Amino acid sequence: MSGPGFTSQVEPAYFHVRTEPRPYRPQGDLLFGVLALGLTTRTPVHVGTGAPRIVPLEGGGDVVVSGMTETPTGSRAGKDGEGPAEPRAVVPGSSVKGAVRAVFEALTSSCAVTTSSCGGKKGAKDGLCAACQTFGAQGLRGRVGFDEVVFPVPPVEVVRFPQRYGGRARDTKLRRFYKPKPERSEASDMEAVLCVEAGVEARLRVRIAGIDRPSAGALVAALGLVEGTMPYLRLGGGKNRGLGIVDVRFKEGWVGSDATAPVLGKTKPLASEDLASWVQEARQVFTPGFDEVLADLRQGYEEGL
Repeated sequence: MSGPGFTSQVEPAYFHVRTEPRPYRPQGDLLFGVLALGLTTRTPVHVGTGAPRIVPLEGGGDVVVSGMTETPTGSRAGKDGEGPAEPRAVVPGSSVKGAVRAVFEALTSSCAVTTSSCGGKKGAKDGLCAACQTFGAQGLRGRVGFDEVVFPVPPVEVVRFPQRYGGRARDTKLRRFYKPKPERSEASDMEAVLCVEAGVEARLRVRIAGIDRPSAGALVAALGLVEGTMPYLRLGGGKNRGLGIVDVRFKEGWVGSDATAPVLGKTKPLASEDLASWVQEARQVFTPGFDEVLADLRQGYEEGL
């Protein structure tokens, strides 16, 4: 690969999986409730604001970096209860939703919303794919929501690397995902980004409002909450440089059979066995394709670990 910013061949970090998009009809009763999850950053995580910042470097000097979303300074009291607190790094819920949806689309043979949304086609109400029905589409509200992730620390780590940008695959049946190992590149342009460092823990709440068990199983698999599903979640920018690897774990959850259940406290606690049963239903319903794509994704995500 050659062109502006390149001096030789590169070894890309991405890989592709192929799916055949198809419509989906929900199966059986619907679920309403909440999943409470824990996150741990395995590598630095960067979700950019688009606004540059000047950050001092260790040893002296400054560097202009791509900033990261933070809580406003002084929005919460300090640890001693007095004075302003330092800002804390934030990953918007929309960023988490997009990351999870990308895997969900591949597992369920759904349309690629980044290239073409089946929900945007006139008269397609009865032919929506599983992802558009679950996460939403043009003119259709999603049935799963993600709260923002607030880390207990500010973004402090500056990561610098040679960067390059590639176009999307023209074949909409091909989905691009990133291996954990950074690409080998000799791009001449350097980029610096501000990150949450590795080893930081946070919480994530996922709200579900009317999805069936197979779709819930695909959601659980995309988040990696059951052994044998996705090994981790990729968040934010710099994936081709090994950034954004996040471990997700199930802590607790509650579900009910109608929209009033979470409000009225008529939900039942979830166990890990419930999540595993949902994944099994997803395997049975989203076939052929679910296990094959999951195997391809696991292989790519685990390469070089």
